[in-house]
Amino acid sequence: MKKLLFMLIVAFLPVCGGFVVHGAINSNGGGYDFRVLQQLEEETISAAIKEKRIRNSDETRRKKSADDYLLDELTWQQANLSAMAVSIYQPTVAAGGVHSLALDDKGRVWAWGKASIGELGIGPVGSSMVRIPTQVTAVPGSPLNGKKIKNISAGGTHSLAVDRDGNTWVWGNNIAGQLGLGLDFLQIPQFLPVQLTGLNLTTP
Repeated sequence: MKKLLFMLIVAFLPVCGGFVVHGAINSNGGGYDFRVLQQLEEETISAAIKEKRIRNSDETRRKKSADDYLLDELTWQQANLSAMAVSIYQPTVAAGGVHSLALDDKGRVWAWGKASIGELGIGPVGSSMVRIPTQVTAVPGSPLNGKKIKNISAGGTHSLAVDRDGNTWVWGNNIAGQLGLGLDFLQIPQFLPVQLTGLNLTTP
């Protein structure tokens, strides 16, 4: 590549049949206008600055996208935790020997199956079996009527529940004292829920 030899011109110099006030000559005797060179230099610098701004913009956009993803993830987790905190009634089921219990999201208890020893908690029934879910917490005259339950469990022939205040309720077979009602009720089945005294399961 031929090296350009720049010389400052202080007088008028003919270039390509014309004149330039500020210029230079190359090794071939051709002329260059410094104003053209300066313009090319400015355009080159401008293009470099523009390219850098584009790269910075792309990096900022990628970082923002990652930050937005993390924010969305945290927002989802917080919303999920809040929903769990608000709804203390988690639907669940419990299986006994020959009966079943279910807890819905409104804190209501349902029971079905064998009912001969009070394991359903709906009182004495004409038939020894209840073939459809029956609401335990809606039996007229039952101590559990209208209560909101947050946990249930079923033994072989007896049942237990914990209400929203931490009180424990039991019903069904008590042949071995499994209801926890003491000697006065030993071997006496309970056809309606009975609250255990002296036991509260409220979380401190």
